[in-house]
Amino acid sequence: MIKYQSAILFLLTTQLTGLTLLGQSPFFRHYSVQEGLPFIQVNCIFQDSTGRLLVGGYGGLSSYDGYDFVNFGPEEGLKSTWVKCINQIQVNEWLIGTNDGLYVYDQETFRRDTLDDSDPNLSVNAIVYHNGKLWLGTDNGIWTGSSGDWNHLENSEMFKVLDIVYYDSVYWAATDMGLFITDGDSWDCLKNTHDTQVFDLETDRDALYIASEKGLAEILFASSTVEYANDPLLTIPARNLKIDHRGILWLATSIGLIRRANQESQIVNIEKNIGANNIECLYVDREKNLWVGTHFGLYKTGSTSFLNLGKPEAVPGSFIFQITQDSKGNYWIGTKNHGGYKYDGLSFYSSLFKGLEPFRTVHAIQEWNQKIVYGTENGLRFLSKEDETELTSVDGIRINNIYSMNQSPEGKLWAGGDNAVYLIDDTIKRFEVGLETDHQVWSLASVSDKELWVGIFQGGLYCKSGDQIFNYGKAIGMEVNNVLAILPDRDRYLWIGTFNGVYHINLADSSYSRLGVKDGLSSNLVYSLTFNKDSTALWVGTNQGANRIDLRRYYSIGSINIDAYGPDQGFAGVECNCNGAYCDSNGVIWFGTVDGIYQYDQKSYIRNKTEPILQILGTQIFFQDTLLKHGEELSFVDNHITFKYGAISLSNPDKTVYKYRLKGFNEEWSPESTERSCTFTNLQPGEYEVEIMAANSDGVWTSMPATFSFSIERPIWLTWWFWSLIFITLILAVYLILKARLNRFREREKLQRSIEEAKAEALRSQMNPHFIFNVLNTLQHYINSNDKKLANQHLAKISKLFRMTLEHSKHPEILLEEEVESLKLYLELEEKRFEGLFESSVQVYPDELLESAVLPPMLLQPFVENSIKHGFSNLERKGKLEIICTQNGQRLEIRIKDNGIGRVAARNRGRALPDRISRGISITESRMKVLTKMYKRKYSIKITDLYDSNGTPRGTEVFISLPNTM
Repeated sequence: MIKYQSAILFLLTTQLTGLTLLGQSPFFRHYSVQEGLPFIQVNCIFQDSTGRLLVGGYGGLSSYDGYDFVNFGPEEGLKSTWVKCINQIQVNEWLIGTNDGLYVYDQETFRRDTLDDSDPNLSVNAIVYHNGKLWLGTDNGIWTGSSGDWNHLENSEMFKVLDIVYYDSVYWAATDMGLFITDGDSWDCLKNTHDTQVFDLETDRDALYIASEKGLAEILFASSTVEYANDPLLTIPARNLKIDHRGILWLATSIGLIRRANQESQIVNIEKNIGANNIECLYVDREKNLWVGTHFGLYKTGSTSFLNLGKPEAVPGSFIFQITQDSKGNYWIGTKNHGGYKYDGLSFYSSLFKGLEPFRTVHAIQEWNQKIVYGTENGLRFLSKEDETELTSVDGIRINNIYSMNQSPEGKLWAGGDNAVYLIDDTIKRFEVGLETDHQVWSLASVSDKELWVGIFQGGLYCKSGDQIFNYGKAIGMEVNNVLAILPDRDRYLWIGTFNGVYHINLADSSYSRLGVKDGLSSNLVYSLTFNKDSTALWVGTNQGANRIDLRRYYSIGSINIDAYGPDQGFAGVECNCNGAYCDSNGVIWFGTVDGIYQYDQKSYIRNKTEPILQILGTQIFFQDTLLKHGEELSFVDNHITFKYGAISLSNPDKTVYKYRLKGFNEEWSPESTERSCTFTNLQPGEYEVEIMAANSDGVWTSMPATFSFSIERPIWLTWWFWSLIFITLILAVYLILKARLNRFREREKLQRSIEEAKAEALRSQMNPHFIFNVLNTLQHYINSNDKKLANQHLAKISKLFRMTLEHSKHPEILLEEEVESLKLYLELEEKRFEGLFESSVQVYPDELLESAVLPPMLLQPFVENSIKHGFSNLERKGKLEIICTQNGQRLEIRIKDNGIGRVAARNRGRALPDRISRGISITESRMKVLTKMYKRKYSIKITDLYDSNGTPRGTEVFISLPNTM
């Protein structure tokens, strides 16, 4: 602090003084507890055959696939919480060395492998596989062999082995007592390493590098001579070392990461945290990323075009505004609260003015008339070799802040400040913008002395044409309130950076388009704009990182292609500042951010040519996790399948993209996507093979797709034998149906014939000669009695009865009304014949039943005739015959009731029914059975003898039940 204060006092009396060398630092991506790592002290790092990064530390083991950490500890079976080394010999089997022994993990369970029964908690520090067996470095020397069969190398128990390498036909062991070589029997300690703790070994071509408590040492195999480095940085005790693909040597120390390249050494501070610079281990993965294990978590750095120029002690402020390059190639940098700086490519120089009013913040810098002009919070400052001047007022008005500057094509200087813009030439002119509220002019772009574009914070886009300044944005309908960057493009085009994204304005017709977050920008809050060297790309600085817009595609085909850069891509500054984007003469893009200076140099980027490691991780059927085997046949109902997959590309995992296709369904590849699953629905029966490919962030695709074959069985109704069976069944069914229909037809014909025969029998019974003879006798009686009227009436009734009987016989059914009318005619004829013998009545309830109910013709007369002939024969009292028709639900019920002598008395008197009478009832009963069978409805007859209370026969009742309709 005293040294820094002395430097400030010295600088107050000098114009430019070199202060410090620039320390360019790569970007380090941090992984810690917030990202899922269960511990912060990382002891060892290893990458397995699937690409997963295995991280061991003081807290267990963790596996990282670029997306998530999967952690292992006592609950998962890893009892030790201090992992010291990791290796893999067989696929899907990890070897874990811990402070209390060796553990083996087969992707399902952990098992402990005891080396020494006398010391089961022996610490394992190194695991090496060579010549078909394992070599383990422990706190008790070296053990060799395989699981369950371990041998202790003689004479090795005297030291603690921390690392083992095999090179030049011998084994090299890093121990706490020096560097030893052994052929498995004898041990020799190399000169200059005796009693020196050696932590790590690394081979490179013809040399072996040693990380020890004395720093870095090198052994040339030709001489086997140990040479310690002379560079002071390389004498710092080193715990671990790695050589990357560029030949850069990295050393892990307790005070930071040391980088050795081109015979020059540099200490790289990963970040301000002390634990982050206390480094335990290093690892270079298959994609050439460098991983750093520290006491503050895990860090990664890889190939990136972004470099952080750091925050050297001479530039204590990290809030950087404008960066520009003068005609001599020097860079000028404006900061907040710490003035302006010059950078010549090697050193920073602070520029403080002698005798002038002090200033702290430099918003804008411009080279003009061989002078460097600062725009500060105290006006304009002019710096040249000859003198230093200042401009703090115009026309008596104080200039407090200058936020932006721009040089016109004619060589005049424009400056933007509070509420006004200034034109500086031989004279100075002030132009009021004319807003009612205070405002700040943060961006200027001059096309000519007569046309100036003005971007105002909380004011919008203005244009100065001649002596007039007007709100151009409002005039063309572009309602933006904050314009912080203006960049002319081509002829009569402008790019505008606003708090609502980027606008592209065609000045010829006042049309414009907008690009925002939905188009790929990382944020709509835009602070700075610049073109690349050949104007084929527009760089956009936002509060969420930098963005690159491809102008070739934009202008040629109207396609919007935006690449966003944030911490994961090396742009750790994140929030850019006003005037803070600049393209220098070498094509390097500079960004001033709230966290220092960042450079983008496309030439320094090394393309990641390593293809991702792709695996199908699981399958689901109808979104339920299901374990399927390759080639498995699925039921036809399991036709909704999801495949989960993942490709490990640790350089930039979020930019890994996938495409897939399902052969047998669609031969076309799907569009590229970052989604790690695909779903296929309503799959038809057949054979399928899903193919999945992945590409890393540099577009390198997997050479072979990950595949999974399966098939969906045909449902039973789609198999050939099923259709054969169906065909045979149909033929058989048609045959049986036709046969059944034929049988039914024959049966129906038979029943119809039976009905017709029964009707004919009933007709013959009803029109029997005896009945005709009796009614004709009655007619003859009337004729002989010369009673023409009765004779005519009787003849008319006979004629009507015969006619109705013949007519009814033509129909299978008749209305109840017609049957009752016929029955009444018959009763009237019989009452005339047996005058005074009986009386009869026919009742129908309700009356509507007469016109709605139907029944077979000639159904009731045989029973009525039976009652008259036999029920009333020799009856001492007058006979009474009642016929009652009622409806019970859907059935017609008819009761024929007489008060005759009954069937039993008739039989007892030897008056058996004549054959024709018995035949009449029998025919009716047969008809009822045939109708029941034919129409599948029940037709029934029940005859009941009636008795009085003394048991004397008092008549007969016939109950007939039949369907209301046929």
